[in-house]
Amino acid sequence: MKFFSTILFLFFFEFAIGQVAGTPFISNPLFSKFSFNLTTTSSTTVNFTLHVATNSSRPILECGVVYSYNNNATTSNYVGRWVAASNFDGINVLTTTITNSFVYAPYYAIPYVILSTGTYYGTAIQFTPNFPTVTINGKLWAAANLGATSIANSNTRDVNSYGWYYQWGRGSDGHQLTSSGRTSILSSTSNPGNGNFITSSVSPYDWVSPQDNTLWQGVDGKNNPCPSGYRVPTVAEFSGVYNSLYLPWAQSYDYKGNFYNDGAGNDPPGWGHYWTSDVYSTGISYYKAYQYEKDNSNYPFYKGYAMPIRCIQN
Repeated sequence: MKFFSTILFLFFFEFAIGQVAGTPFISNPLFSKFSFNLTTTSSTTVNFTLHVATNSSRPILECGVVYSYNNNATTSNYVGRWVAASNFDGINVLTTTITNSFVYAPYYAIPYVILSTGTYYGTAIQFTPNFPTVTINGKLWAAANLGATSIANSNTRDVNSYGWYYQWGRGSDGHQLTSSGRTSILSSTSNPGNGNFITSSVSPYDWVSPQDNTLWQGVDGKNNPCPSGYRVPTVAEFSGVYNSLYLPWAQSYDYKGNFYNDGAGNDPPGWGHYWTSDVYSTGISYYKAYQYEKDNSNYPFYKGYAMPIRCIQN
C-alpha cells in the first residue's frame, strides 16, 4: 500500500478562459492574466496558488477556489472554498494551504473570479491527495472504497469504510452521497445535471433513457468515477482478488432509493455489494457480492441500484 504523496498540476491561462455560471467556457478579454497552480504534498494537504488581473476598470470583487467531489462546483455548491482576496487589485500572487481529512476519492478544484458583470470560472483540475493503494497479483487496487473515510481492514462492519453508493454508469455528481435527494424524473443524457438519486418503478429500472452500456467502460468511460488512471474493475478482476482484498459489508440501495440488504429478507447482513464495469444484458449490469470475505458470487442487477465501487488502475 502506498500514498500518492506528490501530485503536481500546473496550469497557466493567458487571456483567461472563464465562464459565467451556466454558460460555456469562452475566451474572455476581461482578463489579462489568469494562472492557477495546484500541488498536493501529503495525504491531507493541498496547496493553491492563484494570480488574476483584469483588462478593465471593473474591480475584482472576489477571487478564490472552490473544490468538491464533482467537476461543476460553484460558489453556491461546494465541499470547500478558499476566498483568496476581496477587492483585489491583481498585483500580488495569492497562495494558501488547505489541510483536510479528504475522503478516498478524486476532488476537483475550480478557480473563480467575481466581477460586477458576474462570476467567472476556470477549468476544473482533478486532484487526489488521499488515495491509498495495494498491489495484488500485479494489479494496483485502491485500498479503500470510493468515498470512504477509512481504509478497509479486517473490521468489515466499519461504516466509515463503506464509501459512496453509485447508480451504475453515473459519475460523482452528488447522487452517490447518502444525503442526496430523490427524483423520479429520468435523465435523457449521461449527465443528469443534478445530484439527485434517480428512482424508477418500471422496467428496465434505469436512471437514464435511452440506456447506455458504455458509461463505465475503461478509464475513458464518459462517467468513470475513479481517479485519473483508475477505473471500475471487471467481474474477472474481482474474481481473482476477493480473498486478498478487504471488502466491507456495505450493502446497497435499490432502484426506488431504499436501503437494501440490511439483513431482512433473503440477504444476510454479511454481504457487501460492489459494481463492476461488465454488462450482463441490456438494462442489467453485474455486481459482485461477498460474504465474510470467504464466498463470492456474480449476479446481474438493474442499473438503478446504487452500490459501492473499488477502483483498479488501468
